[in-house]
Amino acid sequence: MPLQAAEAIELPDLICRGYVEQVKDPYLSEKGVYHVLPINIKAIELGKDGTFFFLFRPEWFGSKFNPKSLLDGTEQGRRLYGNYRRFIADRQSKSVLTILAGDNFDAIAAEFEANENPTPEEIAAVLKQYLTGNEVGYVMTQRKDSDGYLTDNYNIDRFFSLTDEDIDRVIRAAEKRKKDTVVTWQD
Repeated sequence: MPLQAAEAIELPDLICRGYVEQVKDPYLSEKGVYHVLPINIKAIELGKDGTFFFLFRPEWFGSKFNPKSLLDGTEQGRRLYGNYRRFIADRQSKSVLTILAGDNFDAIAAEFEANENPTPEEIAAVLKQYLTGNEVGYVMTQRKDSDGYLTDNYNIDRFFSLTDEDIDRVIRAAEKRKKDTVVTWQD
């Protein structure tokens, strides 16, 4: 068939270093399950800038919240629990918030100590205060469209701390995947 549409070529993953440039205002997700907090990351050196969409539920920041309450035996409860661990706090690995907050994680927790029902706007204000300017490592992967085809754009896939140990771990993981990967800064 003539004039067939061409697909985007496969791009390498990017291991980047950057900082939280801006925490935007939260909005309710399309399905109404989560609040979405866009966080702009500005690249340092040759990396790419990106926006990460941080998911949360206001009750997760409440002073009396227990994550085990999410495990109510339903599939949705399991998904909520998994996302709480990924985005907010996890005993086994570093969550998105733990990495973005760095040394400020305990200060963020203290801000909600006396607030049982924080609003999305109160949560965003605290995160803006404590996340803006923090340096982070992040991996960008090629974005796919709604039909699963590659595009010419990137998404922030995951974050990591800028410790030698975490940087080495991310690089070793990339080597094991045997996917073209570029470290975007010089030591």
